[in-house]
Amino acid sequence: MIIDDKHEIAFVHIPKCAGTTVREYLKEYDRSQGFFSDRVDMHEKLGMLDFVHIPLYILKEHFPTELELIHRYWSFAVMRDPYKRFASSVTQRLRMYGEKPIEALSEREIRSEVENCIALLEKYEDPQVLLPHDYIHFQRQIDYIYLGDELLIDNIYSSEMVGDLVDILKERLGCSLDAVGESTESETRLNSTVVYRSDVVRFFMGFSKPMFRIFFSWLPQGAREAVKRGVYVDRDQKVGGVFASKNVVDFIGRYYREDILLYERVKCGCQDARQLGSAV
Repeated sequence: MIIDDKHEIAFVHIPKCAGTTVREYLKEYDRSQGFFSDRVDMHEKLGMLDFVHIPLYILKEHFPTELELIHRYWSFAVMRDPYKRFASSVTQRLRMYGEKPIEALSEREIRSEVENCIALLEKYEDPQVLLPHDYIHFQRQIDYIYLGDELLIDNIYSSEMVGDLVDILKERLGCSLDAVGESTESETRLNSTVVYRSDVVRFFMGFSKPMFRIFFSWLPQGAREAVKRGVYVDRDQKVGGVFASKNVVDFIGRYYREDILLYERVKCGCQDARQLGSAV
């Protein structure tokens, strides 16, 4: 979350929804100087808390000043396809809290991690329940948009609309945002998660990665790209079947039902709260 007093803008950061890109554009205007944009820390009442991704009902109870500013300023959030977001959330959890990142896991291990995530989330079926900090990237998107039945955010964009959002931010900030194109391209690359092409490659890299990095650093750029294509493959190409399996798809459809309904409306062109109304 970033609140900009100078331009009266409030950005509510939904996990795994291109928020890192948007945050880069606004961080120099952040009234909290990073308090809500780059930390996981202990909260005296909530325990370990991801301060980057705080749902609105938690803001209401524990950070009322920030919630009031979200009410008062022009507020916006970015949503993402819930099915794609779930796969990205699993990847992020492994990157931040797993013993090994997703590229170091076999398909069987990834499937097991997905099953473990679903089992944990099924214990938090009730609406407006804060997930543990190490599962915050699975928090329902509507928790950052609705406060009870009230749609609190002024404008909602899909992740496919980030380019349009950039133009709006340029106008509101009154600056060129020259770094925007580079940031957007960078995040697109980051969001294209890669894994090792095969278990044989994964096994080899497990004990030779330090040497590989040295070798890789000596190569010209063109050769580097060729080597990367031989070692890595897009996550969805390699293990997309894990996330497309019936039990995973059914779970996402059930657990994130309201996210799916709202995302479809936003994707079809309803960004303004006045168009969306007060209920999903």
